[in-house]
Amino acid sequence: MDSQPTADVSPRSPTGRRRLVTVAATIATGLALTGLIVGAAVSQLNPDATVTATPAPPPQQPATETANPATPGELTSSAESVAQQQAAALLNGDEQGWMAPVDPKQPQLQAYYRRLYTNLRGLQVTYVNYRYAGSADLPARATSGTINLYLGFCFTDSCEPPRGAVLNYPKITQSVTWAWNGKHWIITKAGPGSQREQIQPTPWEDTDLVFAQGRRITVAAARGGKYQPGKLVTAADRAARHADTYAAAMRNPQRHYRVYLADERQWKRWFRPSIRSGVIGYALPLQDIDTEVVLRMASLGSPAKFSEVLRHELGHVVTLSGTDRRSDYLYDGDMWLTEGIAEYIAHAPKPAATSDRRASTAVVVRSRFRPRTMVFEPLDDKIESGRVTDAYYGLGHFAVDCMATVYGEAKMLEFFRLHIRGAPRDPGVFDPLGTRGKLDYDQASRRTFGTGFRTVDKTCVTWIRRQIG
Repeated sequence: MDSQPTADVSPRSPTGRRRLVTVAATIATGLALTGLIVGAAVSQLNPDATVTATPAPPPQQPATETANPATPGELTSSAESVAQQQAAALLNGDEQGWMAPVDPKQPQLQAYYRRLYTNLRGLQVTYVNYRYAGSADLPARATSGTINLYLGFCFTDSCEPPRGAVLNYPKITQSVTWAWNGKHWIITKAGPGSQREQIQPTPWEDTDLVFAQGRRITVAAARGGKYQPGKLVTAADRAARHADTYAAAMRNPQRHYRVYLADERQWKRWFRPSIRSGVIGYALPLQDIDTEVVLRMASLGSPAKFSEVLRHELGHVVTLSGTDRRSDYLYDGDMWLTEGIAEYIAHAPKPAATSDRRASTAVVVRSRFRPRTMVFEPLDDKIESGRVTDAYYGLGHFAVDCMATVYGEAKMLEFFRLHIRGAPRDPGVFDPLGTRGKLDYDQASRRTFGTGFRTVDKTCVTWIRRQIG
């Protein structure tokens, strides 16, 4: 899912890692590398956007009254109720209702909550929900106390958690201090929870953002920063419409896309990503519901490079969103295919032979370690250089391009869908590994190409060698 600079590379073939190391050395001495890998006030919300959540209208009284002092149970129940009223106000575009419980005497606290409101509205949030997430020891009777709250959110049309699931939507954790002001419980302190979620800090809780709204995508960047969304939204919208074509083939239509333009500090901070060195873009899945795209702008030297990387990452969004990829962190046996199709989408309708990766791919294909299968083993982040990565992505691109050229693009896309996405997930069925309905390579191949995968693999290995020359 990551975008990385172009490099001379070789994939790990089934014969072992020693060949990769030798090929990487050959590439390093015989190849010069360029390229990449693939992975203001707030604008008015898109008038065509729809909010699927239907919260109750915010109450006339913004905060819940309760006895003073309160038991821990009364305090947490009141705090959760007030927070839920805030969530309803945010979805309704009621900034006053959202800000009502926030201590007006604390400018920094006010600024924090206004940031959340402005950013989530700018990103066209469709679902916001607060839930109690625990607290420190509270006295038997209290006039103030600190509790943790889950702030659940999403930006898609299907945000309610599946039946039987607990907090299965994306969320962050907030630590919120409440105090009794004589009439209501008010918020006197807030920030990230003591036990942050893995994605924290998100861009929208960490940074004051500005937005440019395209018809199909929202481009976000830090307010007052170097990168201006308005200058890139037209190109981003073209990339989004291009991705829509493949979303339809995957039966995975997207309500709206989002991309964050990160400087070097934000790149390391936003979402706390675990990514390879040299990566210049990634698509981050959030609980199988949303996928957020972040680009490392300092590494994108031209508008053309921006478009290419964004198309690659949006390719991941439309092909992988809604699937459970958690096991990929242990072993991603489909990496050749998922990165190959993202490269295919990034360059289409141009063939793989015209990409920047052709040169590094050729070094591998022409070597004595040339691959004998297109099912290359996944990259190992700890030992493989950007040069190896570049050829790996190139070989994946050639493999997908072969299936599209020899058998037809529609059949290639259906092969991918049957193997990676499978049948639509039934939220009522327990499927912790997300494997229900998926076909293996041979089953998907026979269903779509009319022949076994061994034949397809052999055909494409020969095809790639002929393309390289």
